[in-house]
Amino acid sequence: MSVNQGQDQPFLEQSIDFDAVAKMRPEFYINAYNIDRHRMQIWNKDEITAAHVRASLSFPFLYAPTEIDGENYIEGAALDTLNFTPFIAGEDGAPAREGDVDTLVVLDILGEDRLIRKPRNLYDAWVRSIITPLVKISKAEQRLFELEHNIDPATGKPRRKMLKVDLMQGVPEQHWPQVLDWSSSNMQLLFDVGYRAGLDFCRLHGDALGVPAKEAPLAA
Repeated sequence: MSVNQGQDQPFLEQSIDFDAVAKMRPEFYINAYNIDRHRMQIWNKDEITAAHVRASLSFPFLYAPTEIDGENYIEGAALDTLNFTPFIAGEDGAPAREGDVDTLVVLDILGEDRLIRKPRNLYDAWVRSIITPLVKISKAEQRLFELEHNIDPATGKPRRKMLKVDLMQGVPEQHWPQVLDWSSSNMQLLFDVGYRAGLDFCRLHGDALGVPAKEAPLAA
C-alpha cells in the first residue's frame, strides 16, 4: 500500500492502537470519497489503518486529499454525513451489506443545532460555513433512513433498533462558542465529554449492546 501520510492528524498513531481495532467487539465502518473513481469507499474494522482514518478526515479546504494505493480520497462526511450505506439495499435489488444487524448505534455530532451560532471572528465564520449545512443534512439523512430504509414494508415495523448517543450533552454551556476551535485544549475537552457520554450510554443500553448493565462502566 502506498500512502501519502503528510502531516495530517499526526496524533493518530499516538491515540489509537490500530492493531487492536479489528479485535473490538462491535462492527463499525468509516468512509471516504474516492475522487478519482467518483464513488464512496467504505472500510470495515478489519481494514482500518491510520491511512484510512486520515482519508476519512481529509475535509476539502482543510486538508489535501489522502492518497491510498495511488488513488485520492476526501472526507466521506462531506457527502454522506452518517454513512448508513451498509444498511441500505442497493437500487439494483442487491441486499444490504449488513442487513442482519438488529441494533444500530448512531454517533452524531453534526446534528447539533447549537453548532449554528454567530461567529466570533473571520476564521470562526469560515469553519462554521463548512459545518452549518452539514447540521441540517445530518438531520435529514437520519430522518430519511428511519422512515424509508429502516421500515420493513411487509410489517410496517423498524428493521432494527436505532440508539443515538448524545455525544455533545456534556459540553459546558460557556464553551459552545469555542467548540469548533482547532486547538489541543478543545480537542481534549471534547474527547473527555464524548468519553463520558459513551460510558453513560453503555450503562443505559448495555443489554441491547450485549453488555449487562452491572458490567457496563460508569462515567467518572
